[in-house]
Amino acid sequence: RGYQLLQQYKKAVDENYIDQRTVQWYADQLFVSPGYLGEIVKKETGETAIKLIHRRIYLEASFLLNYSQLSVKEISDQLNFDTPSHFSRFFKQFAGFAPTALKKNIA
Repeated sequence: RGYQLLQQYKKAVDENYIDQRTVQWYADQLFVSPGYLGEIVKKETGETAIKLIHRRIYLEASFLLNYSQLSVKEISDQLNFDTPSHFSRFFKQFAGFAPTALKKNIA
């Protein structure tokens, strides 16, 4: 059941990460408690449930920064961040550098 739940969670994150960013929302969709979902994800992957959501957002951000002509602000908007600075802080936490540095390297 744990592995199956993890796969359902990952699929749901892939389909909804732009608009839905809380473990609570995914737990509700999968008819389990957020605590139980978090436990299963941690047991199966070694990472927290929220980390999987954040990783998916980061992967999409990296893809868009590398392969699109969109500005950092446009990417921030597309990924549903409140402000470009919030997006930049989020990205820097994951990558260790600002999204603008990635854009400059490929420009």
